[in-house]
Parts: sequence; C-alpha cells; structure tokens
Amino acid sequence: MSAPAIRGLNERLDKVNETIQELVKEFKSYVRPRIIVQIRPSKTSVNILDFEIKNVGKTTAYDISCRFTPDIKYEKTDLLLSQLPVFNNLSLLAPKDGIVFFFASAIEYFNDKTKPMELETVITYRDDAGRKYEEKTVIKVNLLEKLMFIKEKSIDDIVDTLRRIERMLDKMEYSFRRK
Repeated sequence: MSAPAIRGLNERLDKVNETIQELVKEFKSYVRPRIIVQIRPSKTSVNILDFEIKNVGKTTAYDISCRFTPDIKYEKTDLLLSQLPVFNNLSLLAPKDGIVFFFASAIEYFNDKTKPMELETVITYRDDAGRKYEEKTVIKVNLLEKLMFIKEKSIDDIVDTLRRIERMLDKMEYSFRRK
C-alpha cells in the first residue's frame, strides 16, 4: 500500500475514532442519573405546596445533597432546608423514584413578603461508577402564585353532597323511629 493511501486510511480511522468517542460521550450523558428538585402544588390541594426531589435519569443516583440560597427555615422546625435529611447526603434514589413532602401553605407563603420567591439550588450526587455531578437550578416559586385557586365544584359534586345529606337524614329518621 502506498504512503498516500496509508495516510488517507489513517485520516479516515481518526474520523471514525472521533465519531465513536462522541457517541460514547453522548451515550454516557444519556444513561446517567439526573436529580431534580422542585416546589409544586400538592396533588391533594392546590393550596398546599410540596417539595419534590426526584431522579428523572436512567441510573441510580447516590449521596445526594442540595444547598439553597437563600437557605430558609423549614416550616415549624428550627432546621434550614439544607439541613433536612432528605437534602443532606440522601443515600440513593433509583431511576424514576422520588420523595414528595409538605413545603408550605401556599396562602401563607405568598402572603408573607419575607419569603423568597426564588431559590437558587445546587444539587450534588454521584453515579454507580463514582462520577460526580453538580446541577445548578433556580426554583421560581413566584410562578406558582398565579396558579393557586380554589377548586370549583361541579354539579356532580353538589349531587353527591345532597345524596350524603339524604343518607344522613334517613339514618337520623330511622334512629328516631326506633326510640
């Protein structure tokens, strides 16, 4: 094989090698843990704010910690958010696993002008190979303020309530007749 042919082959091999390295890097960024922390309306009541820490990635995350700026006091305790066990070296979260817990009453939180409407968050964790990750995000609590509302009742809710009242009255009537 001639020298120019070998040089051309080497150039093609270098390009193939670069492509393989890019694919491996892309695959590693896809197949990894990804921890998110958010404040969201509770599934039970729109007037309750819940904190959620969740692994939305493809692999297990280990040694998870979160720092907040400002690091505010957690409701009804003397602990700062970063001091809560769930945010302080949580041992692991499997893919799609998360922890949801009470953060605050939305009405109280939004009416208290001393409460921050944005929390800067630094989340650190590692994967099963020991690679460390650091994610920086901003939780914009103020975006939720306009979403808070009282749940409207439908005609079906009214009918259900009237049926419950009717059953209670029937029970009361029955008990009075027995006496």
